[in-house]
Amino acid sequence: MPNNANFYQHLAARFPADLSTSAIVTGQNADYSWREVDQASAKLANLFGGLNLPAKAKLAVHIEKSPEALIVYLAAWRAGLTLVSIPPQAHTEEIQSVLKASAPAVVICSPRHFGWLAQSGFQHGASHVFTLHNSYPNQGSLLDRAALLSNEFSAPITQDDDIALIRCNWSDGNSSQHPSTHQELSAHIDLSLTTLHELTGFKLAF
Repeated sequence: MPNNANFYQHLAARFPADLSTSAIVTGQNADYSWREVDQASAKLANLFGGLNLPAKAKLAVHIEKSPEALIVYLAAWRAGLTLVSIPPQAHTEEIQSVLKASAPAVVICSPRHFGWLAQSGFQHGASHVFTLHNSYPNQGSLLDRAALLSNEFSAPITQDDDIALIRCNWSDGNSSQHPSTHQELSAHIDLSLTTLHELTGFKLAF
């Protein structure tokens, strides 16, 4: 199974030769270089890969838009997880409905939602719930757990493995649903990057 079947590998092939240049520009003295993006997403991918998750496991993400959110998405793709993206503005009932329908193995949320969202996640089959604090970069149990892990990662992915960005239709009409495989996202890489920008609020500076 070739490494380049993974959508992340198609993105990495576009990285500049000089990995010290800025990949994510925040405007707040917290830019990420291409090397930092690669290493940070590798650490998280190693964390996900070490959780003994079932095959075709889903990762539900309900966090505010941030550079770290973008890196979470990249890490999930590297690890071969199927993403369930829940918009920050979703109501409690909508979030619980998504968790029930998708039965994610892992949930990532902001600390302020941890109590009830962890309870709901565990109720619907999650084995792990992590926090990511968007107001304070590099804080939260997710990044704490990954901090000492290797900054290199490789996992065999086939082109037909799901990478699905599952975006649910809310009552405000702001979201849609589009499951995809690694092959499909790689074939439409520019559209995929636009979607990533919409989901996280930040984009890679290709």
